[in-house]
Amino acid sequence: MVSTYTGLKGVTEVELHKAVKFGSKGRLALIGPAGSGKTKWALKIATAMSVAEGGRVALFDSEHGSAAKYADQFDFDTIAPDSFAPEKYIEFIHTVENGKAHSVAILDSLSHAWAGKDGILEFVDKTTAASKSGNAYTSGWRQATPKHNELVEAMLAAKIHVIATLRTKTEYVMEEDSKGKKAPKKIGLQPIQRDGLDYEFDVVCDLEVDTNHLIVGKTRCDALKGKVFSIGQEEEFAKIFLEWLSGEERPETPEEGRKRLVKELREAHPFFRKEGAVGKAWKDCQLPGYALSEHESLKARLLAYAIEQSKPKDLVPSPNGNEQAEPTF
Repeated sequence: MVSTYTGLKGVTEVELHKAVKFGSKGRLALIGPAGSGKTKWALKIATAMSVAEGGRVALFDSEHGSAAKYADQFDFDTIAPDSFAPEKYIEFIHTVENGKAHSVAILDSLSHAWAGKDGILEFVDKTTAASKSGNAYTSGWRQATPKHNELVEAMLAAKIHVIATLRTKTEYVMEEDSKGKKAPKKIGLQPIQRDGLDYEFDVVCDLEVDTNHLIVGKTRCDALKGKVFSIGQEEEFAKIFLEWLSGEERPETPEEGRKRLVKELREAHPFFRKEGAVGKAWKDCQLPGYALSEHESLKARLLAYAIEQSKPKDLVPSPNGNEQAEPTF
């Protein structure tokens, strides 16, 4: 369907398509104070998802290697960097998704990208202190916000499931226990990250300290709305989540098609394994821009060019009796 709009610059046409639910990768946030079981819940859900879909679990550990204490209970790969700059998280995400061996990435904890060593808050302080103005809003945050946005984009665009744990600020309140006596109870407040980050996730769950219950809060998945899960119900959670994420196979994009064409050409003929060979062949053949519908015909023309270019030149006798390649014009 084509919709038109007439504005000051003339008529603009916009092509609209029927909405289709494609299969997608999950974005899950687990929020809670220290001791609420965020890491264990993340590993349990990630393991259940990886078993269902295949692939391994990779974990970014910003807690000084504490996740490795669960290595006797779960099979996963981990990295424990000493810097929590957003770039480190982005590098981890890209490495995991490009490696093809893993299907789930855990960011434990995403709070350190905000309030940890080399995190956003520290970056703002250092950048502001080094600036002439000393104004955090015109110097520090002006440079920090794009870094934060790049991290968010890396999480959202990743072709793997992403589970992020988030610490919360902790407060104690006095509540009556079962015997009617007042006792302090630790509760989690606002997650330690930039305001509004939780809206970027498909599902956000809160974890209770006393029971380690997982309580589904904000969610786009109706089947999970209002549910509470106990330890041992991670497979049920993963099954519901994965069923909701399923859908039609997403069509290949032109950029993905171009990359596939280059890969196929290099596998099909050694001519294209030389640097710049595909671009030269494309130019020499005077081919138009890439289109998915023309993929096979473009491939055939480029392979024909490679075969022709790889043929040995006809040899003719030289005046001194030696053979030499016939000159080309």
